[in-house]
Amino acid sequence: MKYMYRIISLVLVVGLLFSCNNNLEGDGANLIQNEKLLLRLNIPQEADESRTALQQEEGSADFQIIWKAGDKVKLFLEQNNKVYNLPEKVVTNIDKGGRVATLELDIQSGIDKNAPFRLIGVTGTRSWLVENKVQIDVQPMRAYTGGAFVYPLYFQCELQNAYESLDVDFMHLGTCEFITLFNKSSQAITTKDLFLNLQDGSNNSAIYERVGNSTIPYFVPKTNTVVMSDLKTTYKLGGVQTIQPNKSMTFFSWFVPKDVSLVKASLGAVINGNKVNSDSRQDFKEAKLVKGKAYRISATWTGTKLLLGTNVGEEFAKLRLSKRRVKIIRGEVLTPIETVEILSGSGSYSVESRDEDIAKATLSGSEISISSVGLGNTVVVVKDLKTNQMLSIIVKIIEEDTNNPNDKYADKVLVKGGTFQMGSKASGDEQPIHKVTVQDFYIGKYEVTNMQYADFLNAMGNQSEAGVPWLNINASWCQIVSEEGGFRPKDGKENYPVVGVTWYGAKAYAEWVGGRLPSETEWEYAARGGRRPSGYTYSGSGNIGDVAWYGSNSGSHSHQVGTKQANELGIYDMSGNVWEWCQDIYHSNYRNAPTDGSAWITGDGGKVLRGGGWNYNASGCRVANRNSYSPTYSDSNWGLRVCWGVASSGQ
Repeated sequence: MKYMYRIISLVLVVGLLFSCNNNLEGDGANLIQNEKLLLRLNIPQEADESRTALQQEEGSADFQIIWKAGDKVKLFLEQNNKVYNLPEKVVTNIDKGGRVATLELDIQSGIDKNAPFRLIGVTGTRSWLVENKVQIDVQPMRAYTGGAFVYPLYFQCELQNAYESLDVDFMHLGTCEFITLFNKSSQAITTKDLFLNLQDGSNNSAIYERVGNSTIPYFVPKTNTVVMSDLKTTYKLGGVQTIQPNKSMTFFSWFVPKDVSLVKASLGAVINGNKVNSDSRQDFKEAKLVKGKAYRISATWTGTKLLLGTNVGEEFAKLRLSKRRVKIIRGEVLTPIETVEILSGSGSYSVESRDEDIAKATLSGSEISISSVGLGNTVVVVKDLKTNQMLSIIVKIIEEDTNNPNDKYADKVLVKGGTFQMGSKASGDEQPIHKVTVQDFYIGKYEVTNMQYADFLNAMGNQSEAGVPWLNINASWCQIVSEEGGFRPKDGKENYPVVGVTWYGAKAYAEWVGGRLPSETEWEYAARGGRRPSGYTYSGSGNIGDVAWYGSNSGSHSHQVGTKQANELGIYDMSGNVWEWCQDIYHSNYRNAPTDGSAWITGDGGKVLRGGGWNYNASGCRVANRNSYSPTYSDSNWGLRVCWGVASSGQ
């Protein structure tokens, strides 16, 4: 199991629980065959909301979990108060971009296949059997191979008999924390051995108690079958670390919390060879420590004192601006100017336009002047030089005011209709290969960007359908934020593809710009090159690296649209970067599918996603590959592209 991350700073991550699902509908897996139990091992897509929530633009730790060839799973089976230590097995048949694999489990002598039993699986760490109890080492394995740290994952399920289908979801065991230490002194410092003392309302440790005198401490959760060990060590790779004046460093720790609320914490460290401790803080308002979450903790070394929960920016007023969005209408005035006032901050600022071919920004005291140069959208970044806090101003410069939503999405490609062979032999849901005739249509040259979707939200609001908002803006991996009554992209993410959009949110945006979501047939036809297909496996090339950001080259995050090679029609990112919602309801094969290019909207499945994403393998980015999820779901690698009929395109 590979757990990808890189650290600079962090935000909060949503908690996870382990689960299993015994409702597979006869897909042929997970049944006893020749005294072997076949398991399907899942990395739930919705679980990525918990693991990929630490965002890159904040410098963050980026988390991604997928199965890799050679991954091993250790299994234990409990029946009639006896625990069987089963052999470690290598996963096989990795599919769905690494999210699904299978495992073959031998049914040992003494196991009653017709009686209930509990199954426990562990990967990414050591586990063993002592006195009829499973013990799991929750210390992160520090082996570093190909950019991946290995972390402990776990599942536990109960079955009535061995003939049930078994579909298991692996989840995190513990909690991680990131301590960012600011050196506010005038001298460089050396530091090591940062540690937190976390306490509950009864002044007891919020970490599971250590049991016995072993060098590897243990704790006992609610089930007496599973015993997990907890090694609480905060560390920064490389041993003793040096932090220069006015710089910071982030330290990482992993532990297993109690099922309690945190009300008190203090920080200890060895700084310049001396042990120092902060005062206790008790203003956590009974924050809950949850497995699977990551927590951000900041601290400051003043030169004489260690302060917990503060940083150099907290001495000054928060940076605030009079407005965060500016629209300049050029009209007959060649260089109109708009002003924005800095309402509060440290008094020392800088301003920068991200694209001076569109707009320039100058600063005079606390007044920012923004002048038009060209047409288009850009961002002016305002930085407080003492606190390093930054805010962005969205700038839109247009020739004349218009309410035509089509003008908000000018980059479209005409796809001339034709007949093609849809599908492939690579997967059962891509068959049978069948002939489809498609009419002329327009499709977005690029995936919809954060800037475009924020524009839509500012006009329409983040409405809810089917009980969920269009955009999962509360997910920390969402690249759009809501501030001062409006929406804007996070700094530097303006031209990245929007993510975290439900199918309803994708559909609403498409209709707002006068279009619609593509049918699955239209999507594949355009991805294959329309009338000019080259027969490539990926959209525009037989070499995936030429055309796609995917698991092996993305660095575990999405990228600005249009930065890879286009396909034969001049369309970008139809392989990789982010998955794209289609109109269609998913079916497990193409039998009885429409052959006229229209969307398949009958049935009760999820909605189709196409194209693969930045965290999927090459197979997931093939032009024929298919995916589906509930229309209410959103994810850190799900976006959209808009399609228009020729009559409605405005061209």
